Amino acid sequence: MRFRRKKDQAQEREDQKKSLDEAIIMADVRLLGVSRRSEVLTVIETAEDLDEAREKLQALLGIDWVGATAILDLQFRRLPAREREKLLDHRDELVRERRNLDE
Repeated sequence: MRFRRKKDQAQEREDQKKSLDEAIIMADVRLLGVSRRSEVLTVIETAEDLDEAREKLQALLGIDWVGATAILDLQFRRLPAREREKLLDHRDELVRERRNLDE
């Protein structure tokens, strides 16, 4: 029983790590999209539809479908400097939390 509990805790810890890793990747993608917003907006404006915009964002930024969708889901309220700073702070917090799991 004790072994099973340790195994469950270890699995839970690994699940937390994986979840944080994925959240960090998505935070990085959003920051990339915001930092290259002029190019991103040009791609979105010139695309015929969402699928084309997604494909062009993937090519432009070297990201996958999920990342391109996350950028398309960004709202313009994320563009001011203070909001970009909040995105960066959130990403940094995720990284700290992930490092704590490795200790």
